[in-house]
Amino acid sequence: MSKLIPQPQPTFLIGNLKEIDSTHGLESLKRLHKLYGDIYRLTFFNKSFVVVCSQEITNFVCDESKFDKNVSQALEELRAAAGDGLFTAHTSEPNWKLAHKILMPAFGPQAIRDMFPAMMDICTQLILRWERFAGEEIDVCDNLTRLTLDTIALCSFNYRFNSFYHNTMHRFVDAMINVLIESGKRVGRFSLQNTLMMTTARRYKNDIEYLHNLCDKIVKERREHPNNVNDLLNRMINGKDPETGYQLSDENIRYPMLTFLVAGHETTSGLLSFTIKLKYIDAVRKETLRLQPTAPGFSLESKIGDIMLPGGYIVDKDDMILVLLSGLHRDPKVWDQPEEFLPERMLDGRFEKLPPNSWKTDGFKIRVRPRQQIGFILNTNVKQSEKIPEKTKEQIDREYLRPMCILFGSNSGSCQSFADTLASEAPLYGYNATVANLDSSVGCLPNDRPIIIITASYEGKPCDNAKQFVAYLESKPKLEINYAVFGAGHHDWVDTYQKIPTYIDQMIENMGGTRIIERGAGDAAVEANEIGPMKRHLEIQLPKGQTYRTGDYLSVLPTNPIEIVSRVLKQFHLSGDTHIKINSSTNTFFPTNYPVSAFDILSGYVELTQPISKKQIEILSGLCKNETERISLTNLAGDEYEKEILGKRINILDILDLYPSCEPSFAQYLRMVPSLRVRQYCSVRASNVKFHPPEDTKVPIVMIAAGTGIAPFRGFIQERAAQFVCGRDIGRTILYYGCRTNE
Repeated sequence: MSKLIPQPQPTFLIGNLKEIDSTHGLESLKRLHKLYGDIYRLTFFNKSFVVVCSQEITNFVCDESKFDKNVSQALEELRAAAGDGLFTAHTSEPNWKLAHKILMPAFGPQAIRDMFPAMMDICTQLILRWERFAGEEIDVCDNLTRLTLDTIALCSFNYRFNSFYHNTMHRFVDAMINVLIESGKRVGRFSLQNTLMMTTARRYKNDIEYLHNLCDKIVKERREHPNNVNDLLNRMINGKDPETGYQLSDENIRYPMLTFLVAGHETTSGLLSFTIKLKYIDAVRKETLRLQPTAPGFSLESKIGDIMLPGGYIVDKDDMILVLLSGLHRDPKVWDQPEEFLPERMLDGRFEKLPPNSWKTDGFKIRVRPRQQIGFILNTNVKQSEKIPEKTKEQIDREYLRPMCILFGSNSGSCQSFADTLASEAPLYGYNATVANLDSSVGCLPNDRPIIIITASYEGKPCDNAKQFVAYLESKPKLEINYAVFGAGHHDWVDTYQKIPTYIDQMIENMGGTRIIERGAGDAAVEANEIGPMKRHLEIQLPKGQTYRTGDYLSVLPTNPIEIVSRVLKQFHLSGDTHIKINSSTNTFFPTNYPVSAFDILSGYVELTQPISKKQIEILSGLCKNETERISLTNLAGDEYEKEILGKRINILDILDLYPSCEPSFAQYLRMVPSLRVRQYCSVRASNVKFHPPEDTKVPIVMIAAGTGIAPFRGFIQERAAQFVCGRDIGRTILYYGCRTNE
């Protein structure tokens, strides 16, 4: 039975306008929520608004199949400045869709990680400013506005506002605030009022022009002086829709820029202003120092001669007493669950109620110097640094290297990783290689250098960044190129294994290309043991706003286990916070030209547990100082390789443990290990548009899968089972799947 939505009694013509305080509108809505409950209606003149406050109703209206984004009147007014940018656009507008496709990859984990040095740059400026004003009042909101504006501009557009070097706020901030305020006010006026308020309208127009001119200036400078920075601006200037090939115009680059600068910096600075006290951060700091004190202890001696300690223990006048903090901070009489990391124990007055001297990270009271400014007597960590040389003896001077083009098609990142590895090793063989995806080469394949193509099949179709290239080959262009193809895949996918690599290889030859070498094939299948690999069942709760269709994929950016990373650090006598700077004249998947900790490199950039290759065994055997070990290691690259290396999954680090006379440098080790690739699982990432169960549940489904590819089909079956339980008519659903053995 339907019910009327509660509503305050409206007034003739103006509706519920009197219910809203013009200066504290949000508080008015909160008050009405208390009066009318989880849903209520408001009318203003001829407009009606429904306010929703419950999770149940909110969950319902967030169904994208039933509801769409509404561009409010205030946002409509703001379009005068932000146009059809991401925040102010209607979802049906083509520029919104184009910008969305181009910019989505810019916010992946690796892309955000690459922004860290720029974030650190601006954060350091803030800290330095606060240090210089020690003891004086600081306008925190003002400073955080500067912080976020400068950070977003530097990370996104490599542009510096230099807000911390001026007493007054940058004019961009004033213009932005004026535009936001005036856009909101214009909604509450009649159009005639807005027209007659000429001074206000002129200022509004001038502020918008300033914002536009600043963005246009940044774009113009980048076009006139291009660089290789992988920031948002370069993505917008150079990015193309993978399906249509369309690019953003300068005007449509301006609008997303304003969206990031305005919406991004305003919300972030507001958040920081509300949370700057950060009591929990202080609790985390204290609990961390309890478990891992930066100084292991401090020493004392008696001032009054021999003395008895609690428990009846006597110490002599000349005895040195060492207080070991790892024991003190785990005293079970003081600390409940002493081995657990529980910052809550430091909150709500509990820290202050601790027995005296239970927490002693700063040592004895007489040491009043700030411990952050001095070296600790007992802290004996030695930081080492190994500079990776720009050129090794194996490398050839860049000016003598011949050009090579490496093109990849990759969804999961494996083929891109192969391409990057090949490019990084190319100078050893006399080549300077460039790396790009296949789609970027459509119509411009070079004929003055060898072309290496590395790609895979994706459900029998080209990878996302190879679709245009395959379509280009289907148009049968004349190709006078020298090429080689390497295909990656898994032989369990019988019908699609090497399908696209084979097709590309044959088509290029048919179009006049000269094959340098027969197509190579990489098979990810390895011999399984009798029991089979261990499987784990994981269920992941999706974040708010994330949609899912059965058949979608989840991409996971992995990190290496701390134990493995620690083994590598120990092998090369490094500490986790050792910083290294990688300089490379060729393409590499490593961060280059700025210091990065060894721990970050090993945990997030390279595969540490992948079985060692035959080529890597040959390299390491050449480094063995012991002849017996050299011969033994060389033999592993022969007939014993599959059983002793692949069967036991022996990696480079294992080999170094087994053959101690083999001592490569850390730089040599990094050149051998491959890049850490994204793992894909059956969930979340939008799959091939055809790889979903039919919308009509009555349509029968026949599914055929290799054993390794059964996961998405299990999802299809589970979805149909759930639909059947709900009373839907379900068509017949049959799954044929492969097994490891005949039994």
